[in-house]
Amino acid sequence: MPTTRRSSLLLSVFSLLSIAPLTHALELDFAGEFTFCTSTCDSFAALGAQVGGSDNNVGSTITGVIDLPLNSDNTFEFSQDDDIAFGFLISNSAADGQVPDIGPSETCAIPGQVCNAFTTNPLPLDSTVARVSGSGEIGENGLPISGELIFTWDQPPLSSNGIELRIDLATGIGEATLFGGVLDFFRFSGAFGDADGDGVADSVDNCIEQPNTAQRDSNGDGYGNRCDSDLNNDCAVNAIDLGRFRSVFFTGDADADFNGDGSVNFVDLGIMRGLFFRPPGPSAQTDLCGSL
Repeated sequence: MPTTRRSSLLLSVFSLLSIAPLTHALELDFAGEFTFCTSTCDSFAALGAQVGGSDNNVGSTITGVIDLPLNSDNTFEFSQDDDIAFGFLISNSAADGQVPDIGPSETCAIPGQVCNAFTTNPLPLDSTVARVSGSGEIGENGLPISGELIFTWDQPPLSSNGIELRIDLATGIGEATLFGGVLDFFRFSGAFGDADGDGVADSVDNCIEQPNTAQRDSNGDGYGNRCDSDLNNDCAVNAIDLGRFRSVFFTGDADADFNGDGSVNFVDLGIMRGLFFRPPGPSAQTDLCGSL
């Protein structure tokens, strides 16, 4: 092949690679609480309605999970024709002391379906015709910056007036409507998965249960320092680690500086004490020690 032609071909390949966005999946978790529910909403067992009550679903919780296909710039856009895995689970606060039968309690993420299959539910959310579309942007911390997700259920007995659920990714506010958006059904407000409240999504957090905004991981093992007192990397915090900790007390040892203040001191000792006889983590970056 002539050099000019080969160079032209290589340039064409590199051009295609630079234009086509690379994608990777990000699991986005959501948890919210109902703030509004119509009388129609209250009549649906899917939402844990209590017979004979009024506004019983206010206070009910909704949890969800969706696998977002992110581009290399952390944006996403997909249509209802794309195969996106997602799931929902709705449970009632049972304010009147009754616990409704709301179906399986496990969470799931099934392509084109939602989790909770209600055998006596007039609103069968487990139908394979459930669809989702959306667009938006995710920050480096794994939490949404902007965008919207739109979930649609259009099946009997709602084949002519399916439910549409829109979730604003910037605010965490969700609103479900009937009849093509004409009638309010329910609303909720919530937040995306960040169990420790450190501003880093659980799906990327290297210390899911301990706040560590800086995500310090001085030994690079996938566990943030704040939840990693396993100084010899044997997947257990024990007397061996305590011995190593003592040897670097009042120094600037990076691995034993669990809170990142630049010094190994009594604060770090307290952190280690809280993690004693436990594996490091849990972390979304690794499950080497089985803490998830």
